[in-house]
Amino acid sequence: YNLGVDRNFNCDCPANSATSKYNYDCLLKDSIEFYAIQRSGKLPANNVITWRGDSAVDDHGDGGVDLSGGWYDAGDHVKFNFPMAYSTVILNWGYLEYKDAYDAAGQSDWLLDCVKWPLDYLLKCHVSDDELYIQVGDGSRDHSYWGRPETMTMPRPAYKINAANPGSDVAMETA
Repeated sequence: YNLGVDRNFNCDCPANSATSKYNYDCLLKDSIEFYAIQRSGKLPANNVITWRGDSAVDDHGDGGVDLSGGWYDAGDHVKFNFPMAYSTVILNWGYLEYKDAYDAAGQSDWLLDCVKWPLDYLLKCHVSDDELYIQVGDGSRDHSYWGRPETMTMPRPAYKINAANPGSDVAMETA
């Protein structure tokens, strides 16, 4: 709860490695931190978002399948794998196209750490050849909750695709 007082807030931007009037190095850093804010699960020791804590560590699928991790979607607490997979693809693609810029900005390691988070989660979601979890959380319940993810207590159902419940679009994007 910020209440207008920023504690332990780091607004340091890296030096501008380019000669443009805009500090794109800072933009890259801030963009990567946006995704760090969306992290769900047990946060790593190198977590740079000091006001975020572990959340949704008990997300599970059928039979206790561990579905912790991944990113929350759109500022709420549901994990939708389709947009998560898409965002991960686009971030990786940008890195492949502009690796030199990430290197010059000193953000390559942070970006690789950033995309590893959802990739590890998406791998956990693929529980067998014909089953892929694609969502954790209920949008209706979630949108009725205006609290921090660290303190949410509502049920968090998990939804999957399989032969009986197909979803080739999300399966393709996740692949």
